[in-house]
Amino acid sequence: VSIYQSYNGAAFPATPNATFNYAAGVKNGAWSFSSPTISWPQFGGTQTDDTSRTGLYSYKLVLTTASGKKAAFQNSITYDIAKPELAITIPSPGETTLSSTYTMEGTARDTGTGIDPANFTYSLNGGPDQALSQAAASWKILNADIGSGEGAKTLVIKAKDKVGNAATPASVTFYYDLSAPTITETVLGSIDTKYTSGAIHLAGRLTDTNAVAGVTIAVTKDEIPVAAPVVVPIPDGDGKGLTWDTNYTTTGSGLYVFNITGTDIAGKPRTIQRTVRVDTT
Repeated sequence: VSIYQSYNGAAFPATPNATFNYAAGVKNGAWSFSSPTISWPQFGGTQTDDTSRTGLYSYKLVLTTASGKKAAFQNSITYDIAKPELAITIPSPGETTLSSTYTMEGTARDTGTGIDPANFTYSLNGGPDQALSQAAASWKILNADIGSGEGAKTLVIKAKDKVGNAATPASVTFYYDLSAPTITETVLGSIDTKYTSGAIHLAGRLTDTNAVAGVTIAVTKDEIPVAAPVVVPIPDGDGKGLTWDTNYTTTGSGLYVFNITGTDIAGKPRTIQRTVRVDTT
């Protein structure tokens, strides 16, 4: 008995991978072959995690009788321990949308037996898994309903291949956000230049129909950037607003301009400006 092995459609080698010879007169002989490339668990071997071994293995058995007559048998088996690879290309992390429907795209690849259509799904915002279809190595969800409420939205893609290897789920968080936040400053109260000889107190509100992230302040003195103040936020319980407050210590006479920026959870900013002339002389 001669046994030949080929990999992924390659031609069988000229020299057999294994040969079993029997004594003259033997009519029934046992033989056993262990692949030089892989070890099959179902045949008593030990599976390795070397995914480079994934592929189609073909075997040809040639039996030669004592009189020189030959009989051949051929079969193939796919060895697959490589899990599918998933990616989401649209939306990108932190992306915002103004629409309650959204088309999402990505890729799904498997080097072994291929993606199992019955185990290829997506879910939105913790909802149930829904069937996802694949075209070549890509997938698309047309005009998915992401819900009418503003806020963070999460897409999760799951897959298994045809022998049950599960992919690491792909996920992305993006935002349904209709408008930039509203920010106010109520101590100085207007864009008109104010005058003082000492510290400057600023305070106000940041609100958003979705959720707020925070307030930052950039300061210039006579058009030159200087150190920014620490802003103290006091969030509302629903996450849609906060009260902010800061006391700024000046560094001498000059024209101080405060650019106060409020940002919502989706990254949309809104900026207001306050100007103060400090005179310590």
